[in-house]
Formats: sequence, structure tokens, C-alpha cells
Amino acid sequence: CTGTDASSCLGKDAAWASTSSAIVSGDVVAWVSASSGQVVNCASTTGPCSQQNFPPPSGHWGTPLRIFKVDAAGEVAVAGATIHPGDSVYFYGMQKYDWAPTHIVNCVAGQCSGSASHTIAGSLFTLALPQPLLPATAIELQRDGSSVTWGAGLQPSEAAATQRWNLRKCTGTDASSCLGKDAAWASTSSAIVSGDVVAWVSASSGQVVNCASTTGPCSQQNFPPPSGHWGTPLRIFKVDAAGEVAVAGATIHPGDSVYFYGMQKYDWAPTHIVNCVAGQCSGSASHTIAGSLFTLALPQPLLPATAIELQRDGSSVTWGAGLQPSEAAATQRWNLRKCTGTDAS
Repeated sequence: CTGTDASSCLGKDAAWASTSSAIVSGDVVAWVSASSGQVVNCASTTGPCSQQNFPPPSGHWGTPLRIFKVDAAGEVAVAGATIHPGDSVYFYGMQKYDWAPTHIVNCVAGQCSGSASHTIAGSLFTLALPQPLLPATAIELQRDGSSVTWGAGLQPSEAAATQRWNLRKCTGTDASSCLGKDAAWASTSSAIVSGDVVAWVSASSGQVVNCASTTGPCSQQNFPPPSGHWGTPLRIFKVDAAGEVAVAGATIHPGDSVYFYGMQKYDWAPTHIVNCVAGQCSGSASHTIAGSLFTLALPQPLLPATAIELQRDGSSVTWGAGLQPSEAAATQRWNLRKCTGTDAS
């Protein structure tokens, strides 16, 4: 909604129809189902959210929700902070036309509801995109508010080409089929899945990181990798919120958490895990999976027209059914439509 309260968001269709600007922390939004075109209304404090028409008519103060981004440390972002696909967020609603920050919306199997008993930490959703990750997709490798930066390791996230990467995919699976074989990298456009062989290609330089060393930082090399550059190919694996590594072949989406391991002397070395800190990235057997996770974030901000999934632990909010196992279904796709107003009126 372009407004910020009940008076500017209820019974004001234009306040919802005219918004195309990026969604930021603190905005007033509604969960609009891609399958039904209706919304959830979480007015009740004792029962589940109901299903109502959109835009919300006068009196439907349970429909507008405020969205806030939350970082990996559990800190809530200030109002106005940009939200991207892949971010974690929570929502709170109104009670009797006034904002009620403790009336937090959460979902379990079967239903969603609003309640003062819900906590922020227990009510987080990841804004996941339904389309899989492609080699041509520009992404950021993020962790705790920082992004992997060309030649500089982890640095505070900003809108910079040096923090954008393509995970270019090799059609082969080993050194002999991926090194000195330019066509093996140039011809791949299929979705990236867990276990694939990829290279971190910098959007700013067109070069790659090469993490052959076990004692020093990754170097910067040409792409596609020539013969002998066995430090460039990496295997990518998705990791769920419980720390479980996905099986090879599992689809990877923007917003997922992943880790990477490389080769040692032309052979895959699953313990040679790539990690980044401020100033550098490196490969080492001392790196752990849990300590080397990156979120695949999209650099563009979240828009009201962007179809997203509200995910948690392998499940997605589903129209009329609360949290259900994630699948490619329209009932699990949502638009966070934004109101030009700020309150119910």
C-alpha cells in the first residue's frame, strides 16, 4: 500500500494498484495469492487467518501487514532498509485499525494466524523465488550483511558490480572434462542443481577465483579455466536450515544457502571447502560446512510484482493450507502487494 495506516489503505483500491516501487523494511503489504488473487486476513487473535478479497475493502484491517527484514544475527532492520529476494522477514498486523507490533503472523502445517504469542525468531520467512538458479543469473554470495567482493573477500553489501557473480556451470564432472574445454562452460544454460560443477565468475572482471592453495588466498584467473587450473572448478551443494546437505540433483533457487568444495591435484577433495573472510577467500580442510555457507541473493530489490514463496525449513506457505512441503505449485506463490498508505483509513 502507498499509505501507512488503515485510513489510507482500506477501501482505497488505488493505494494498492498504483504501487510499483521496491518494497522496503516497514512497508505496508498484503499477501496476495498467485493462484486465487485473494489475500490472507489475520485479524483474529484466537483463530486462523481467513481468505478475503483484494484490494481490502473498508473494515478489513486484518489484511494490511508491515514487513521487516531480519539479519542472520536476529537484528531487525530499520524502516527503509532495502529488501531482496533471499532475505529473511517477518510480518505484524493491526488490531482494531491500529498497528499492533506484537500481533505477529506465523504459519504452521494447516494454517496461518496472528498472535501476540508468536515471536519474531519463530515467525521468520525466507523470500524465495520459484524459478531455479541459472548460470546466467547474476547473484551475490552473502553472509551476515556482507557479500563476497572481487579481490576483497567479504565486504559490507552494497549495490556494486564487484559483488555480483555468475555461477557458470560445466557440462563435465571432473578435471579432464572441465579444464581446457571452453565449450564445456559456454554451452550450459540448464538450471544449477546440488552437486553441479561451477565456477565463480566475477561480473565486474569476467575472471574467476582459483582456490587451489591450501595455505593462502584464492587467486584471480582467466575464464574458462585452461588446462592445469584445477583450483577453479567447484562443486556446489544446497544446505537446509537444519544444516542438512541436499542430495546431488536437488534444485537450487535464489535465496538458498549453499557451500562449495574444490579439487586438490585434479581430484575432488570434499574437505577442501571454500570460505571467505574480510580481505580474502581461501580453500582449506580446516573450513567447516556450517561456517562456510553463503546465501544466493539477487542484487535487485523485491518488487510488488515479483512472485515469491514464503519458505521455512523446506516448506512454503500454501494458499488455505499454511506451511506445506515446497513444490512447484501456484498455490505456494505470492505477491507482496504494497499500499501507498500507512494505516487502515
